[in-house]
Amino acid sequence: MFPVRDRVMAFARAVLRPLLAAGCLFGLAITGTAAAQELSPLAKVKQSGVLKVALYNNFPPYSHKGEGVDVDIGHALAAKLGLKMSPLWFDADENMEDDLRNMVWKGHYLGYGPADVMMHAPVDREYMAKVDQVKFFAPYQRERYAVGRLLDKMPICETFDQLGSMPYAVEGDTMAAAVMLSLDGGKYRQTMKIFKAAQEKGLRSRPLGSTLAFSPPLSITEDEVDEIVKRLGAAMDAAA
Repeated sequence: MFPVRDRVMAFARAVLRPLLAAGCLFGLAITGTAAAQELSPLAKVKQSGVLKVALYNNFPPYSHKGEGVDVDIGHALAAKLGLKMSPLWFDADENMEDDLRNMVWKGHYLGYGPADVMMHAPVDREYMAKVDQVKFFAPYQRERYAVGRLLDKMPICETFDQLGSMPYAVEGDTMAAAVMLSLDGGKYRQTMKIFKAAQEKGLRSRPLGSTLAFSPPLSITEDEVDEIVKRLGAAMDAAA
């Protein structure tokens, strides 16, 4: 297996190709309509010597307390460009449009941001077509969610319309919760119940079919694995 550093750098090479192409294309468009000496967005970033990377607060294992997968990728992107990464930490707003406006294309009204790159943005064709102020590129993770149901109450589950007014539960502060809050204009918001038993025990997980997945750091110890199992049991007892 490749060392973690080599895998991150290999990912950076793959990610930077569309980044460079997007920057050059945008730069050419500006040059054709403005002064010839106008720098492209990518050239301006390189001139500054810093790559500003927007990172979510309290989002383990991706970005939390200065560490995480997204933090490592941000450092790798900056290093490949010969720049220093400058993290812009922020709390998630009410929806993704707010996050993109505050951290990518406009900046927060309090004067914070915008960043050059925002990590962990959703990659969805319909959504990307709707939000045309930003450029989505280089997806690096795929998340899938499953629906668990009682067959006697819901024998068929092919679309969310079949939920109707039926109450349902999601784990709090997760992508699944965010999707259901805004799906179909918030149609299912009133019947949603949010559970935070696992998060209150310091755990963040995601369902993969019949499997509950965790993403601990590669340096995790046996004692830390035992602690995860212990906290998971406590969370299940609390939610029972």
